[in-house]
Amino acid sequence: QERKAIMREFFALDPDGIMDKLLKVRVQDVRFALDELARMNSGEHPGPFQGRLDLERAGVFGMSLGGAVTGQVCLEDARFKAGINLDGTQFGDLIDGSISQPFMFMNSGESKDHNDFVYDRMKNMTYSITIKGSSHMDFTDMFFTSPVVKRFSKTAISDKRMYRVANAYLLAFFDKHLKGKEALLLAGPSEDYPEVTFKIVSRPD
Repeated sequence: QERKAIMREFFALDPDGIMDKLLKVRVQDVRFALDELARMNSGEHPGPFQGRLDLERAGVFGMSLGGAVTGQVCLEDARFKAGINLDGTQFGDLIDGSISQPFMFMNSGESKDHNDFVYDRMKNMTYSITIKGSSHMDFTDMFFTSPVVKRFSKTAISDKRMYRVANAYLLAFFDKHLKGKEALLLAGPSEDYPEVTFKIVSRPD
């Protein structure tokens, strides 16, 4: 409750609601994209995707502000069946609303459990994983496109290792919660990924 109060005070420092406006625009973008995919699938927009898209198993994920967008999208639109927030501080309606879909918070080493104030708002399987030695920018492709940046970074994890770890958990999550596949990686801590702190922070009622 103290963390919730702190977050409310923090976002109250934005009297013009600029962050909320940015969030809402991007949420509309994501929902629009799914609307357009549905039109392609139905043939309203004729093309090679007609009748080929399984929109009953749509997932969404994003990084930083995109992570907050993911949480807000899941809250607003039940067509998205699962979501992952990659190191983004969650805000918007989720502080008081609830997400019914399976969800994952994937955190950098410098932001462990920074979204703990919304864990009690989650109504389905919700995971929190923290990748030790990673930074916020490790969730981008910056270190692949600009090795100089990585050289001056204090991040302990290598770019290739970060890529492998993040992809493993992204795929395990969506395979399980969109495709119904077994995902041993989501059962608990893994010896293959010792840099990951794994927690289940919410289960279905």
